[in-house]
Amino acid sequence: MSKEAILNNQTRNRLAQLSYDDMTEDDIKNVLKEEYKVKEVPSFTLYKSSEMEIGKKSGFDGKVIYFKDQNELYFFARGTEPKYNDIMYDAAGIAAAGKIDQLNDAEDMYNEIIHQIIPKDLNKKS
Repeated sequence: MSKEAILNNQTRNRLAQLSYDDMTEDDIKNVLKEEYKVKEVPSFTLYKSSEMEIGKKSGFDGKVIYFKDQNELYFFARGTEPKYNDIMYDAAGIAAAGKIDQLNDAEDMYNEIIHQIIPKDLNKKS
């Protein structure tokens, strides 16, 4: 029997939109309460690349929502923003086939979450 994911497509899309702003735990709780018509939401941890010191040079901005009790992770990374500088930076990277620093930062965040943070968290006594 398959287990349903905590976040459905609509909820993930709403949270993806929030990731372009300074997403907070309260923002996430509010979206979950609105989407699922509940008063309490499952506990989670929000990780931000900016707080992990990842992406400062490249401009990468990623967020991860981790529902420990359900063993589910959701990664959100901002795409190109509708600003001239961001569009030109991304276009130059595509044309040169060499601007992959944001991709490298996304991979660094993924690896730190998956290989360092989550294993330490799972080993903690509840």
